[in-house]
Amino acid sequence: MTAKPQRVNDLSWMIGGPQGSGVDSSATAFARACAHAGLDVFGKREYYSNIKGEHSYFTVRAASRTIRSHIDDVHVLATFDAETAFRHVREVVDDGAIVYDPSLGKTKVSDIPTIERRLKGDLQTYLISRGAGETLDDLLTTAKQRGVTLVPIPYNDLLDQVADEFKVDALSKIARMINMLAVGASMGLVGLEFDPMVQALNDVFRGRKATVDMNASGARKGYDLAKALAPDFSYRLERMARKEPRLFPTGGQAGALGQVHGAPRGAGVSPRIADPPRHADHRKGRRADGQRREHLFQEHSVGLAEGGSEEKGGREDPARRDRRDRGQDRSAVQPAHVAQHRRADMRRGPIQHRVSLRRRSVLPASGGSRPGVADLAQQAFLILGTQQGLVA
Repeated sequence: MTAKPQRVNDLSWMIGGPQGSGVDSSATAFARACAHAGLDVFGKREYYSNIKGEHSYFTVRAASRTIRSHIDDVHVLATFDAETAFRHVREVVDDGAIVYDPSLGKTKVSDIPTIERRLKGDLQTYLISRGAGETLDDLLTTAKQRGVTLVPIPYNDLLDQVADEFKVDALSKIARMINMLAVGASMGLVGLEFDPMVQALNDVFRGRKATVDMNASGARKGYDLAKALAPDFSYRLERMARKEPRLFPTGGQAGALGQVHGAPRGAGVSPRIADPPRHADHRKGRRADGQRREHLFQEHSVGLAEGGSEEKGGREDPARRDRRDRGQDRSAVQPAHVAQHRRADMRRGPIQHRVSLRRRSVLPASGGSRPGVADLAQQAFLILGTQQGLVA
């Protein structure tokens, strides 16, 4: 029998479950494990405006090359509830795989209250057209008929083993670990070595050794079982050697670091300046303030890009100096302490950033030379990334 051709280091993985069940942390663990293995990752989360109960899912792409978006195809679907399987089985490619709980096989699509009526009707029509019933087992059978690999993981049995190993007196205390069992099974299915998974768990549960050990034990049990059930699965992940440090930011963190990168180029925006009091006597002052605000922004950008400001040898705008000498300052139309603080924010902000970096010994010290824009941005990325635990 000819072995199936394998696709290495190009995977789209999805996990889903009720909100509040650990979907986000399990996807983070999988993505971090891939990053620790030297792969590039890209994640996308979908969720309802609901704190707990409604369905959510997380897609992670992992590849040996740079990736900048998700794709619709799912190569591995990791589930630990029936709703995720009902919603996403048809998205799995023909040579993909589904990790699922066999104890949920008799669940009917009509039994799940959180599936909207339109989707229930669509699923029922799909199953009837293929001569199948409306249970999860029936849906999985239709997937198997088109070539999808089924990987049944008895989560409760594995949780019993973990409870015995760690002397846990009630299974309910560790029931939330099911999500990490699904991640471990996924790792075993794609053949990625287990060490990156342990590193990822240390990242997710930082400082909680007992939690890490318990989750690692459960994930390892799922890993070994899935590896034994599907040793020739078509999609594989392999460790890649990487010399450079790697960041693992969320979208918000990436945006913040992007602002750090853009600021040395003069692309950052100045702090917001509130309008003066709204009455007729101050209309003229508001126009003057608008001009002043423009000059301040110009100085702010130059100060950050060139490493200078008024106090550090930077250039002061002539029009601003002229107005100050004539006493036509913003303090005339707003309280003095407000004007003083705003001027300090505008003029000293860039210098404070540079002093902070210099204190961490990341700027050149010899000859008083200034670093290049790219050097400063890279150093800031690494410093902030390390502080926030973003380095994989």
